[in-house]
Order: sequence, then structure tokens, then C-alpha cells
Amino acid sequence: MRSYFPVDVRDENSIGVVADYRFLFKSPGVISATDLADCLEQSLRRVLLPDALVFVCIPKETQQILDVFNADNGVKQALERASSKVCVAVCEIDRKGNIGKPTFVKNARGSLPLIDEEKQEQIFQKGVGILFDSPNVLCPAPSGFAFVKPSKKRSKYFLRADAAFYETERVHFLAYALLSRIAKREDETKEPIAVIFIDTMAIASLAYVLRELYHELYEMPRPRVESFHSYGGMENVDKPMHGTSLCIISASSSMSMQRDWQQLTRCFPSEIFTLITLKDAKDSEQAIYAFDKSDSLNNHDKLSGLRDLRIVGESFIPEDVPLKSVLFTVRAHRDESWFEVGQKYSESSFFSLMKAAQPKDKVRPIFVDGQRLFEYKKFQEFLEKDVMQKVPLSVQAVICQDDEASIQLAEICAKRILEIRGGADAPRVIKASNFEGEKINRDEALLIVAAVVGRGTRLLSISRDLRDIHTGARHYLIGFQLGESICDCEQLQSNLKFSATKSSITVSFMESLAVGQTVGIAYEVEKALFSKWKKLSDFPLLKNRVNELQKRSGIAEGAFLPATLQGSNKLMLRTDFAYWKAGYSTQFDHSIAVLLTAAAMLQRAREFTKFKDDGHRLSSDTFQQVVLDPENFARYNDGVIQSALLRAAHPSELDYSSGGEVSRRMTDILSGVFRLNSRQQGEAALEFAFALKAERLKLADEDMNRLKLEVKELSGDGIYVELLKALLDVGHEGSLEQETGI
Repeated sequence: MRSYFPVDVRDENSIGVVADYRFLFKSPGVISATDLADCLEQSLRRVLLPDALVFVCIPKETQQILDVFNADNGVKQALERASSKVCVAVCEIDRKGNIGKPTFVKNARGSLPLIDEEKQEQIFQKGVGILFDSPNVLCPAPSGFAFVKPSKKRSKYFLRADAAFYETERVHFLAYALLSRIAKREDETKEPIAVIFIDTMAIASLAYVLRELYHELYEMPRPRVESFHSYGGMENVDKPMHGTSLCIISASSSMSMQRDWQQLTRCFPSEIFTLITLKDAKDSEQAIYAFDKSDSLNNHDKLSGLRDLRIVGESFIPEDVPLKSVLFTVRAHRDESWFEVGQKYSESSFFSLMKAAQPKDKVRPIFVDGQRLFEYKKFQEFLEKDVMQKVPLSVQAVICQDDEASIQLAEICAKRILEIRGGADAPRVIKASNFEGEKINRDEALLIVAAVVGRGTRLLSISRDLRDIHTGARHYLIGFQLGESICDCEQLQSNLKFSATKSSITVSFMESLAVGQTVGIAYEVEKALFSKWKKLSDFPLLKNRVNELQKRSGIAEGAFLPATLQGSNKLMLRTDFAYWKAGYSTQFDHSIAVLLTAAAMLQRAREFTKFKDDGHRLSSDTFQQVVLDPENFARYNDGVIQSALLRAAHPSELDYSSGGEVSRRMTDILSGVFRLNSRQQGEAALEFAFALKAERLKLADEDMNRLKLEVKELSGDGIYVELLKALLDVGHEGSLEQETGI
């Protein structure tokens, strides 16, 4: 485990030559030869070697470090890497925080200018900057919010010094940097420190290290450490006797806590300091470190129109914000390109559910049939345009994935290139699995094709293999990409285009959609839940679904549990689906394509950051639960759309259990669905019941109990009502819990 905190400092001397020093501050404790060797190796592995490596430690450990340098073979071996250019030295740090004269271990110098007393402050300033330039130390308020701090003041930023204390050596370095402040306090007060006050126990580690250093370097009794728990406890603290304390404020964007403490205790100015602040704060120069944020003033005019996000407790955790409900609208959430083609893809039967192309292949939650692409007019137009305009005629070969659709696509491309060339030979078709045995001309162009991809792992493998043997032009032609995240989709294109030799590489997709992970999870949950139910034979419709899911051969239609309508057991899409262009057949089973549409819409809402209204984002930049507004299930009231939203949403986005108002509203909607289960308004009753049973959809306990009572009283003894009651464990002998332990 590393026990040194590295600080790189550069010094420009009078003749303009830059000297680069690396200071390695040793945490007090056992001297480990392994740590020492590792620090040497890491420091000497950089592209530009430093002029000097200086190990800084407390006085009693100097000889121990020198002994390790002289005796340990591993350290000696690491030291050899310094050759004759890098000076290696050991220095002591004294009680005033001064770094003493060096003891040279290798390549002694006449002097080390940065260790001169007038320049030592530069070393600690640099190190403190490195220390606090850590994630989550400077926390910007989420869009639309302003932090309300314990002092009741508002700010765009909140500071957390303790977020920088994630390694022991970081805390020890900061303690070393504070020794000069303690020395000034000793000179001013002439009294020993009896108690170290801190504003939060989050920085207690620093206080205890300072206590040990004070005891070690000043040979004084160890002071007591006491937290006054931020503003909430300042008035109740036992005020120290004048000149007998030290107070450390973890952070203050206005420096007001330091001023308030001085006024309350009448302490010497040297008896208190703040670790971090903002440069535009009054007295910011008194802090150990100040962030340069010009828009951070605690000004109510500048922060008007922003919602308050309160910081509470001694740990300074943002107060729980009421959950965010997102209502989908056509204007904000409709993908216009998918609006034009979604229904066409559906009627071309491109999609199936939970299918593996080959027995050993991975199951795809939404499977795209690549071979059907060739029958689709849009794909034919895309292919012709791409080959004509983007594929170089000098293509020597067409490389393809090993699936049948990609091989067929490669052959079509090779034939079309031959037609365009005229009498020239057709480019070779090379399958990815046979790639290594083929001879590739380094300079001639290549076409790489895939009918359908997800993350594009196979294409990336081909790209990697080509990197060392091919520098010519390359074009990737991809029919349909169905990824988990927008980031994954964009990253594939970026990775394929990368070329260290700046080769001409282009990438084309006919379609690229991100659909998240939720669809696959929802169907795996359905399979696991129902396959364990001992009464499964009582409900043949469920038994058939479980069998289909277990076969891995895919579900071509009927994506959802049956409709509870009289005379129809399929959830059908009616006219005027707002996210598809009009003109689709209402007699066709669109359930899988509607599910794909919902999954893509939800994933875009989660990841897209440029909505005009932040309320349209299905995510939050703060500690806030985000849910689908229950009104979505009233607005989009076709059973097939409701079911698609239920399957495509994360369980957390359907968890209304902590929000009284949204839970009651969702319960009212469910009550209507279950009560009208034999009519259109309640056709998705089984899907809602399954979501509740699988705990993908959650209500507050009192609302769930009320709903169960209503379902228990439902009249009728048809198979759907019986199944509905069984799913909710009411009125059915042998509930799922009793029989499966679920």
C-alpha cells in the first residue's frame, strides 16, 4: 500500500532553466522497503524524469529511511533507475513545517534551490492544490437548484474538504502543510494546545494526525479533539480558555463560520483556520486553499429562481428532495426519425423477443432479424447510396461478421462493387473467423460490414486486428445497431474511427438505437417467477409463455401477458399512437415494436442532457428519486403502450412507495384498470398485476392493502380474474409466496 504523497514542483531559476522536483511526503509509521521501492519506480517511470526526488519525513524516521536505502536490495535496484541524472535525497520536516537540509542518497548536488526557506511555501501550495483538486470536493448545485448551507446562506457551490481525505497519506500531507500555522499559533499564544475543535467529525482524521504530530514535535501532551457539530452546536460548545485551543473549519464558501467562531470565543486569529473556501469570499486569503469560482457569490439576486437544496446534518448531506415525476410529451420526447419508420419496421416483422441466433449465442432481449433487412426498401436505398458515395472503388476485400445476414450483406456489396467497377475482379469476401489466414494489402481500401450489431464487439476485434497490418482507407457499413446506452452507441463509432496513423476511416449506420437493459431483465424475472409456481399448470397461457422463454428461440408476437378483454387475448395497438406516423395497420401485432419504441424513448430521456426543460429528463443531478409520472398510464391508455412502459422502465422509476401523492394517484389508476379488466380501459390488468407481483412496480403499504381488498372483491370467475387475484395473492388458494418462497 502506498504511504507517500507526491508533489511535483517546477522552479524557474535566474537563467530561465526549469528545474523539476518531486517531493514524496512520508506518512509517519513503519518504513516499508516495498513502499519505498514502489515510489521510486513510479517516480522514475515518467516520460520526463525529475531533476530531484526528495523524501520528506519526521525527524525520528530519517535514519530508518536511510537504512532501508542502504540495506534493501529491492530499493537499491529501484534506485539504479535514477542513473546519473536524478538526485535522490531525504529531508526532515520540523515543527514549523520547514523542510531541512537534504541528506543525499544518490547524485549529490551543491544545493537544491526549492528547499530554500523562502521557496518552501510554493511546495505546500502546490501539494494542497493537488490534494483538493479531487472529485466531490467542489460540488456544483444541480441544474435549477441552489444549496442552502447550515449557515442559512445560499450558494451555487458546496465545499466538502473530507472528500479529499480518501487516503491516509493525503491526510498526513495536509497535517504537514498545517505545521506552519500551528507554529504561528505557538508564537502568538505562548500556551500549549489543550483542545482541537473541529466543525464536523468528517475531518476528525486530520485532527488526530495533527494531535500526534503536535505531541511528537513539541513534546506536549496530546490535545483533546472535540466537534461542535457545525452551526447547530456552536452556541452550546464549552468555550475554551483564551489561548489554549486550535479550531479547524472544514470548509466555508463565505468564511463566515471562522468569523463567527472568533467572535464567540474571542480566540487569537492564529487559533483558527478554514481549510477550503472560494476566492471571492471575504478573508479568503486566510484559508488554506481557495477555489477560483467567480459565479459563486452568496447573492440572492444572482440565485433567484433556483430551488433550494438544503445541506443538513454534521456530515453535510443534501436534504432529501421530493421525488421527480416525469410526464412524457410528444414535443419533448418523440424521436422524429423513429416517428417516420417505427411502424414500417414493425410491419416488416424485424423484431422478436428473448432470442439467441444460435444455441450457444447470447440471448438478445430484442432480436433484430438481419436477413429481413434486405427486403426493406429503406435499407436497399441506404445500401445503394452508401456503396455509391462512401465505399472506395479500390476496395480489395469485404470483411464481415460470421452471422448469415452479415455474410449475405458482404456478398451483395461485393457484387455491387463489381458492377460499378465494370470488368474488374470482385473484391474478396472474408469472414471474421477466417480473417487471420487472409493476405491484406496494407494500402488498399477495405469495406467492413455487419447486418446487426449491439456493442459491436466483433467489429472492434476486426478493427484491432487491422491496426497493425492496414493503413489504407476503411469504411464500416452497419445496418441496425441496438445498444444499451447512447454512450455505447456513440463510443462504437468513435472507436472504429480511431487511427493512430490518421487513416481515412468512415462509419455508416442505417439505424442506431439505445434501449437500456430493462427489457431483458423484465423477461428474465417473468421466466424465473412463473417457472417456480407449482400451480403453473392451472394457467396454460402462462405455461406456454414460460416454455417459449426457456427455448431461447424467440417470441415473434404477443410480447406481453394476454389482454383480459372478452373475445381477444392480444394487446393490440389502436390508431393515433403519438410516437408513430399514422397509417399503420391496427390488425397487426405491434407489441414488440411498441416495446422497442418505449425502451428507446425512456433511455433517451435518461441520458439526453439538452432538454429545454430539466423536468423532461428521466434523471437528476442531485440526491433525488426519479419516477414515471402515473399520469403517463392515463395519457397513454392503450394496454400495449402501458405494458411497454412497465417493461421498459427501471424498477426505481416505478417505485411510488415513498411518495404519498404519486402512490395514491397510481393506486387510483390501478383500481380503475383492475375494476374494468374486461374492457379496453383494463386490458393490461395482468401486466400491471405482474409488475406488482415482481416488485417492479411499488406502492405505499396502505395503498397496496387497499388495492388488494378491491381486487379480492372483484366479481367473476373467469380465468383472467382468477389469475389476477393469484398474482396479487388474494382470493386464491396457494399463493405464490406460499408455494415458491418468492
